Amino acid sequence: MLKLQILTLLILVCFDFTILGSDSEGWENCQATIFVTRHGQTDKTKYYDPAATPGSKSHDPILTPLGREQALLLGQHLKSIGFKGRIYASPYKRTLETASIVAKVLDSNVYILSEIHEYVRNEEKKKFEALTIEEIRKRYPMIARDATLENPWLCDVEKDVDVEARVKCAMKKTLHVGVNESVLYITHAGIVTAFYKVMKRLDNNNTMSEKIPYNCTLSIYKLSRGKCEIVEVCDQSFLPDKKVTYNAMTLTQVQAGLNGEKKLKGLIKEFKPIRKDKGVQSSGN
Repeated sequence: MLKLQILTLLILVCFDFTILGSDSEGWENCQATIFVTRHGQTDKTKYYDPAATPGSKSHDPILTPLGREQALLLGQHLKSIGFKGRIYASPYKRTLETASIVAKVLDSNVYILSEIHEYVRNEEKKKFEALTIEEIRKRYPMIARDATLENPWLCDVEKDVDVEARVKCAMKKTLHVGVNESVLYITHAGIVTAFYKVMKRLDNNNTMSEKIPYNCTLSIYKLSRGKCEIVEVCDQSFLPDKKVTYNAMTLTQVQAGLNGEKKLKGLIKEFKPIRKDKGVQSSGN
């Protein structure tokens, strides 16, 4: 009887240890280096999938030629700093294509993570045809053999607090206690910002301000024992200035908008908390 009780206790301890990184609030206690990036440039007025229905063309565009080049530069940068972790992508064409280019450079593969899908700000954002896992495999050969995707995966219209909850769910699902690991999340502007807000609360010594998530810029966070060190926020140093974009807008256009010379209402409204002197960084290249 005593042996049975001991065995039962051991099973429960092991079970709890295993799921801590995926099904509880224990993700903060994981030891991990987290890389977060936004997809490469898109221009929904010019670059969309010709096979897509009219209603979905503007909401699930493909990368522009520059967007593919940005993804290549991102992959090369990750390789140069020794990234060897698992790659997760949001199930949109632009993120899957970005992830596939990065994975090819790193000689890796891609897993699909619906929890990091785009911020659904309004009903209009839901008007597109989501790809199935079978369609994704046909389009993107770098997808891992054991990758999965449950449908439907797109959530309802949400607020900032909901998006941050999704980010936490993504980490619970993909991080593991007791393993020193690196992961890369390839996602969207609103999710990049949500990651920063979640991580900032765990970094009491943080001196790095929130920055505009230009295409393929890279944020790096180090998690350890309930604390986070913010290493980089939207780093663009590996991208020449001429290749830094916020989708169809160039770096110069964004800078002009933030300085009041142009009315880029959508972008300025989205990043209203960012101070003008810290919101935009020049790579110097």
